[in-house]
Amino acid sequence: MKKGDIFKIKGSKKFYQIAGRWEKDIVLAPMDEADEQVLIYSASEFEELIGLGHFGKLHPTGIKVKTKE
Repeated sequence: MKKGDIFKIKGSKKFYQIAGRWEKDIVLAPMDEADEQVLIYSASEFEELIGLGHFGKLHPTGIKVKTKE
């Protein structure tokens, strides 16, 4: 995992991008400009959530994603 990777939350239309780290924790920023709440997980927590299928990694396509709710 590296800065800029994009993840989708299972069962929703929410996308998050790895913004960087805060000490050892991973900071995820929402891709929806209206959403200002970031998510912060330890590396092991985030890997567990990916393993459980809560987050799915998207591969870069060059297409910008806009969410509408």
